[in-house]
Amino acid sequence: MSFRRTTLVAGLLFCFTVFTAGSTTAATIDVTVGPGGSPTFSPQDVTIQIGDTVRWTWASDGHNVGSGLPGSPTSAFFSGPPQNTGTVFSVTFDAAFLAANPIANNLYDYHCHPHGFLGMVGSIQVASPTIPSSSEWSILLLAVLMLGTATWFLRKI
Repeated sequence: MSFRRTTLVAGLLFCFTVFTAGSTTAATIDVTVGPGGSPTFSPQDVTIQIGDTVRWTWASDGHNVGSGLPGSPTSAFFSGPPQNTGTVFSVTFDAAFLAANPIANNLYDYHCHPHGFLGMVGSIQVASPTIPSSSEWSILLLAVLMLGTATWFLRKI
């Protein structure tokens, strides 16, 4: 590979690295259903990013997970009838899910149908995407300018 091509490829890789440095990968957030036999979720409330998955795992019998509040369920997600210890249920809160299940401020309440009246409720706050800060944009602009200058210089050699 020629010096020019090597430099151009290195510059493009640098710009790509700078541009994607702040990106994150999807995470799985675990919630325990009925820990110690209690009518609770642990943690009760979680904040996640778009694309993350919430995974509920049953630690006691006779529970389920359904979106909405007790007496006011929604159709966003539902684990089915009450299940027993060891059951696992997951929901991925990606862009498609959010588009199909729009809710104000992306705050998804959920509850256990048999025990919601006892306070077995929780919530999932799906955070809005962050806008790059001015310093991140400055770094990207600097990287692009450096690549452009290097490319121009190489053409002159």
